[in-house]
Amino acid sequence: MVNYPKYSQKYAIMRLGGITMIIVRLDRVMADRKMSLRELSEATGLSEVNLSKLKNSRVKAIRFSTLNSICTELKCQPRDILEFVYDI
Repeated sequence: MVNYPKYSQKYAIMRLGGITMIIVRLDRVMADRKMSLRELSEATGLSEVNLSKLKNSRVKAIRFSTLNSICTELKCQPRDILEFVYDI
């Protein structure tokens, strides 16, 4: 990936075109369950800051243990949280 220090990674990907990306849909799943970041944080033991970064797609990776904790609490599948998009 080309590094654009002034712009977010999402902006760089959109400008390059033809590149695929993974979109985090945690906010949508949380809204469906009517759960706040604080409630999810308390239930999973993950920090609100890390959950907020994940929710706003400001992460480059996610540990399986983190994904497992989130999916267990939200009673969902990883595919409900992560979406792979072709050719943005």
